[in-house]
Amino acid sequence: VPDDDDDDDDERNIHIGSRVLEDDALNDAWSASDLKGFAAISSPMTLGSVITHSFRRHGLDDAMVERMFGFKKDEYDPCLTLHNFQSVDDKEKFLKDLPPISIYHGTKDKTVPYEASDAFYEELRRAMLDESSISFVSYVGWSHTDPILEAPMDGDHRLHRDLLNDVNKWTTSPCLIWPNDSKVNDRLCPHFMVKLSRFVNPF
Repeated sequence: VPDDDDDDDDERNIHIGSRVLEDDALNDAWSASDLKGFAAISSPMTLGSVITHSFRRHGLDDAMVERMFGFKKDEYDPCLTLHNFQSVDDKEKFLKDLPPISIYHGTKDKTVPYEASDAFYEELRRAMLDESSISFVSYVGWSHTDPILEAPMDGDHRLHRDLLNDVNKWTTSPCLIWPNDSKVNDRLCPHFMVKLSRFVNPF
């Protein structure tokens, strides 16, 4: 006798399958200009030697890094993309379609060196017609994971506040306000534990 739960699972799978097809159809028409804005947090904005040497120190050899990017690492390199346009017109069209960009990076990042974001920011700033559409925020002393892990655990929500400000700048929705609530703003664990985690953090 068929189980009713099995029927429910079948319906759920069909629904998920249809959503995947819908998403694929949407992807066909997707472009960068559809975005209201783009935030890069501790991101490898260039995949050149700086990143390669850093990944090697963490035990990821060159072959592993190539596999991480589907053996198309150069195609996913934002900085290299700016250099490899066939014509000035192609480059200008690409830049025109870009949404506002905010780059956030900790100066003590040992996984994706701060210099990678700094180099991309300078390259993009020189290429952009409107420099105000790109910003670079440095978090002095923060590691690779500090923006999303150690700092919020210690009650430091600078990244999240900055992202909230980005959303307010990039969208026309009603102005969002950071909550004045101790449950949101207070540290989530004792400060000494955060200090300890920073000491042992390999990133």
